[in-house]
Amino acid sequence: METGLKMSLTLEDAAALAGLEAMALASRDMTPAMEDIGLGRVTSTQRRFDTGIGPDGVPWPVSMRAAEEGGLTLVDSARLYGSITFEAGPQDVAWGTDVAYAGVHQDGATIEAKGGGYMKFSLPGGGFAQVRSVTIPARPFMGFDEEDAQDSIAALSAFVTDAFGQARGAPQ
Repeated sequence: METGLKMSLTLEDAAALAGLEAMALASRDMTPAMEDIGLGRVTSTQRRFDTGIGPDGVPWPVSMRAAEEGGLTLVDSARLYGSITFEAGPQDVAWGTDVAYAGVHQDGATIEAKGGGYMKFSLPGGGFAQVRSVTIPARPFMGFDEEDAQDSIAALSAFVTDAFGQARGAPQ
């Protein structure tokens, strides 16, 4: 004879079972929740441009242009800011940008002149510079912080609660 403790639970409430079945069915296509999460992550990412603070909570180095002319770092033309978008599917969501130079700003980079020559560019406030390389510091704008996690959990929770409530006949 075995020793120990064994417990079991049998769910017989028809409304609760219907709710669980509805949640299982709804989990096959969570597109509405994924759209909520995607929209939230776009807003969160754009907020980083407004605050100049990365998802890790570290402020970005201020750009030369922003220091000289005012304004926000990485928001001169707002092309990168406005390009943040998302794609939601039944089980996932992705957000980002198709702007080619986004990775340089996200991760930082050193750009060198081709063929050992010089790069020439205008400086904020006037004048020109001629250099062999330029180092652009990392200014991470893409990422997932604690607030993003909480918002995403809330969106999934609302989706599941709604699916359960609909199955039990609760008003929508």
